[in-house]
Amino acid sequence: NITISNYSYFLLNFNNSYLIKEKYYYDLYFDKKPYYFAYLRSNLIDERVIVNNLYLDDNTFYVNTINNCSYLIYDYFNIYSNSCGFIFINEIVEPLSYIEEDVSLGLLFKILLFIIIIYVIYRIIRNQWKKLSF
Repeated sequence: NITISNYSYFLLNFNNSYLIKEKYYYDLYFDKKPYYFAYLRSNLIDERVIVNNLYLDDNTFYVNTINNCSYLIYDYFNIYSNSCGFIFINEIVEPLSYIEEDVSLGLLFKILLFIIIIYVIYRIIRNQWKKLSF
């Protein structure tokens, strides 16, 4: 279990997949004309998440291969980078499968019959309404 807070940029990198989270961006701000003092300004943004070949569910991630894991945490003034010392839980995820079912022509016939009955009732009501109008 790892907890990371107060970061600008977080990268979790594997062989063929990665996760990037960004919270802040920085820009250079000039103020106090005519001297133009330069300030470094941090701007909070909605957390932006970029995922490639990785499934992210809340703060739990699922990845196909765990080889060559490394992370990078950046808060503008400091950079922390290391290989992952995480304990990975290997879960075997069953592939999605589609169960084929026989096509029911009876159901199709019932739906078409229902649509025809509704259309006939509509036509009868429409003709009756014309007779009532002045």
